[in-house]
Amino acid sequence: MKISSFATVAFVVVLASASVLSAGTLTLTIEVDKAEYMPGEDVTWDVYVSTDADANDHGISAVAVDLFESQPTQLIAKATSIGPDFSLANGYVAALLGVPTLGTENGNSLVAVGEGQAQNGGNALHRMHQGGGPTLLATGSYVATAEGLHVLTADVPEATSATYWTAASPGITNANYLVVPSSANFTVTPEPGTMVLLLGAVVGGALLWWRRRK
Repeated sequence: MKISSFATVAFVVVLASASVLSAGTLTLTIEVDKAEYMPGEDVTWDVYVSTDADANDHGISAVAVDLFESQPTQLIAKATSIGPDFSLANGYVAALLGVPTLGTENGNSLVAVGEGQAQNGGNALHRMHQGGGPTLLATGSYVATAEGLHVLTADVPEATSATYWTAASPGITNANYLVVPSSANFTVTPEPGTMVLLLGAVVGGALLWWRRRK
């Protein structure tokens, strides 16, 4: 009798372990408002999420996105807002972890945008149905200072993995998404006056070199 009880417990543990395996896919999309900026302009970004129609996927229960700037000297400010479907929508109350955060500034990255979504009363805070989206997660802006090519990347690290609830266990974050990251490219170019000054300096230097050679 003891052996059979132990076997039953072991089988339940195996099932519980299997439930945390990735089954659905979460696709991130990041957009910026322009492809070209001048130094000092605001780069406005939006992060959207969408899911596939996985049979186990009955809505997002938690997701925290990190943003990375390819320019190491570029500072990213906190998000300005969280999308309405990820905030305290539909009468849910974040009784456990508080409202979703606007992210933590960390130099050229913004960490854990949207982290802090809580479950209450056996329901997910955000309920995006199968195949729903793209749905806005967060929006924000920061000042472009570094000239040249920029790559802004959105990803979900394993430490703050995106989770969803299932039909068998609604409201319980017991399964992770396979996350598809996203990136957006843009350039920061000198203003026209600066370009004229640079061109003048090059031409002047070339004339001076030619005169000295003569």
